[in-house]
Amino acid sequence: MFWKYFIGSMLIIGFTYLVYVFLYRQKFVKLSEMLYVNADAEAYLKELNKFSTSIFFQKKLVEMMKIDAYMMLGEDDKLESLFDYLSKTKLRAGDEFVVAQKKIGYYSIKKDIVKIKETYARMQELRNIIKAKSYETYDNALVEVEYMVALLEKDGKFAKDLANKGNQAGETLIGGTYYYKAAQSYYYQNDEKNAKYFLEKALHLLKGTNYEKKIKEILDSNNLKGLDD
Repeated sequence: MFWKYFIGSMLIIGFTYLVYVFLYRQKFVKLSEMLYVNADAEAYLKELNKFSTSIFFQKKLVEMMKIDAYMMLGEDDKLESLFDYLSKTKLRAGDEFVVAQKKIGYYSIKKDIVKIKETYARMQELRNIIKAKSYETYDNALVEVEYMVALLEKDGKFAKDLANKGNQAGETLIGGTYYYKAAQSYYYQNDEKNAKYFLEKALHLLKGTNYEKKIKEILDSNNLKGLDD
């Protein structure tokens, strides 16, 4: 009799778990589509604040998930407040690294090199704390910050690296953005020939994006100063 109850209870637990996982995935997909497909940040934030969301996601994770929405809406005050809250919240090293990456994105828009460097230093510390089978993702993220800082400081030392990244990415939007950064880097090296060459390669891959108009204006004016922006 005991075994019948035991097996029965295990089946119920197993079924409940499967239902939970199914609903969790549904919620995650719904939220992802709202923000990253439909670009409806307001609806996304409303969904995050629902009780049903708290069933599947811990409070600190919900707060982390608000970052991209606030950035999309340009809610600087809320974003700064959220970063402050998360800095005082105990996060796993991996989660803190992700938050730091998002901070870097925000500070790059503001061109706040001081805060970028402070955040980068913390990312380096976290890289040494995190336990992972592979550190490639974390190392790549750190390298991207180095590229960003160099461009903000008008230093073209990574021009060849950025051009190679573009080649590796192939005929993609990512490849186009790397070529654009390579063009900027060559411009800072006073190498206008390569700057123009990679700007033209970037234009080919970035048609239909916000970059297209800017690149065309730079090329049509035959004045590469527009890269210094």
